[in-house]
Amino acid sequence: MEEWRSRFKAEIGMCEVCRKHKAPEYLDGHELCIGSLRQKALDQRWCVLVVCRPCHTMLESLTIPQQLAYLLLSRPEDYDLDEYYRLCQRRWPDHESVFEWAVRIAGSHGWTCPRTK
Repeated sequence: MEEWRSRFKAEIGMCEVCRKHKAPEYLDGHELCIGSLRQKALDQRWCVLVVCRPCHTMLESLTIPQQLAYLLLSRPEDYDLDEYYRLCQRRWPDHESVFEWAVRIAGSHGWTCPRTK
């Protein structure tokens, strides 16, 4: 698991929230599943954001739709709400909520919001 996460952080190479490039040792993996299901998310690309430590602290105060929006903005190819539902055993949040947050976040940073399925 640790080897996968180290490779993943090196592959992403930046904080997916502030978009600052950092060496892997200065990046954390932030799992989008919480509680007892967190362990199942440790090596799932569609359920882990790579973040710097200051942004990791900030993410803790955001809602799940907001956190998923950052994933959608950073790696739309890895965003998979159906897999999130399966792993987390829930049908919330809906895609519209995530996309709404993605549009807000992108707009506030001047980023492009991807079209989604």
